[in-house]
Amino acid sequence: MKMRPFEPGMERARALYRIPPVTTPGKTLEVCLEGQSLLREADWPGEKRSICVLHRSNATLPETRPSNSDSNVTIHHATLRGNLPYGKNTFDRIILHGTLDQLPLLAETDNPISSAERFIARLIALLASEGILAGCVQNRLSIKNVLRRAAWRFKKFAGMTPPTHNCPLSAFSCHRVAEQAGLINIRMFGLVPNRDAPIRAFQIEPKLSRSIAKRQLLGLKPPLVSRHHYAIRHLLAETGIGHLVDESIFFWGKKP
Repeated sequence: MKMRPFEPGMERARALYRIPPVTTPGKTLEVCLEGQSLLREADWPGEKRSICVLHRSNATLPETRPSNSDSNVTIHHATLRGNLPYGKNTFDRIILHGTLDQLPLLAETDNPISSAERFIARLIALLASEGILAGCVQNRLSIKNVLRRAAWRFKKFAGMTPPTHNCPLSAFSCHRVAEQAGLINIRMFGLVPNRDAPIRAFQIEPKLSRSIAKRQLLGLKPPLVSRHHYAIRHLLAETGIGHLVDESIFFWGKKP
């Protein structure tokens, strides 16, 4: 999938969530952390949007209120362990833009994979039949994040305090979490250069051939990406794993 590189980065990120086919578009829920909403300022005419801002379990929650800039947007607040303020089968689309990366900050758990699975299962109950849950996560196996984790381990060894979240999901674990939570027809894409300003989305398939991986490189040459980025992707395409190491992953699945 090719995005429009002349558009602002956040507009391209919002456009990602228009791609999954929704049977009856009308009600969308975004679940995010404070200050990280993607849709709060989005222009989606004709759709009712709810934004649920997650807080720690002991937080004092602000009151529910409509958005100051858009009458079709309502902002709710909830804790991760508390009840979400919505009924079952309410939404046609649920969006998690980077939310799963931040769950360890709220869940305070040593098993972020199972925490993500339980969280998605709770959200699936809010979807109408054949509703879509879509999201973006940082790829644990990307070169950038592998190097970042190595730096964090060094800081921990040196007695410094590393970040509390650690990009818990790869393409494989993201697919497994979504499937075990109850989604079907799951699709996965690697995003270039990242989820907040995507230019191109490459479909991720475990058995993707080297010829297809090379073909995906067409149209991704400088100046769309830097020369060293293109060189690294070309080398990884030769090994057959280039589609697994993009910095960000975009996924969606359908409620049965």
